[in-house]
Amino acid sequence: MWELPLPPLGNRYGIAQRRLASVSGVHLIPKRELIAALACAGGTVDGVHLSDTGQRRLADALHPAIGGGVRSLLPGEYGRYEPPGTNPTPIQPP
Repeated sequence: MWELPLPPLGNRYGIAQRRLASVSGVHLIPKRELIAALACAGGTVDGVHLSDTGQRRLADALHPAIGGGVRSLLPGEYGRYEPPGTNPTPIQPP
């Protein structure tokens, strides 16, 4: 699960997000990984949207966390990140 960038004085959102990730048993990917991809030289095409360079930078940063541990889900399935070497557990939508 991506850690959300927080608005000013929005620490309660961050606390809730970390608690939900912990209770749900999912890994929280730090927002610094997204910020690093956005801030690298040539990382965006317009200051907001990732360029090919930014996408590669983000993929390289995330690969240790999710590489090899992700199974494609069928349409309508939801999944939870599991450590590499396992597959996400399909969850039916509410």
